[in-house]
Amino acid sequence: MTGVQTCALPIWEVGGGTSILAPLQHEIVDVHHWFTDADYIDMFALSRVAPGPGSIIVPLVGFNLAGWMGALIASLGIFLPASTVCYFAALVWNRINGTRIHKVLSSGLAPIGMGMLSAGAVAVMISSGTGLPGWGLAALSTAVLYYLTPHPMKIGRAHV
Repeated sequence: MTGVQTCALPIWEVGGGTSILAPLQHEIVDVHHWFTDADYIDMFALSRVAPGPGSIIVPLVGFNLAGWMGALIASLGIFLPASTVCYFAALVWNRINGTRIHKVLSSGLAPIGMGMLSAGAVAVMISSGTGLPGWGLAALSTAVLYYLTPHPMKIGRAHV
């Protein structure tokens, strides 16, 4: 993955750090063959237990490719452009709050974000090779979270 590709991932992906998992896995495992599926799953697991954003896997990739300098370059490449775009997008977003375009964008971007998150989950499941039991457990967990977890807004209203 080139530096330009790394910088572009978080800018064009909607849904947060986790939404880059599928294209990242595709680039580093399938396209460039820098890592195996097992290597990717190991880095993914480590990034999940480490504190920080979901995209913390990118510095791990950089570290495994080029040591500390690789981790630094990957970190700057993934976080700096996205943070800059996010800052200016937040300024515009707050300025248009309450307008029709704000409502349209809010309702239109949510499904895109969920699709990117789902693609990341599927990429991890495929790479992990868990088979039917793993897919079944993932489907059951998703259903339980979807149907039994109260929406945060409902929890917030209960305490008001």
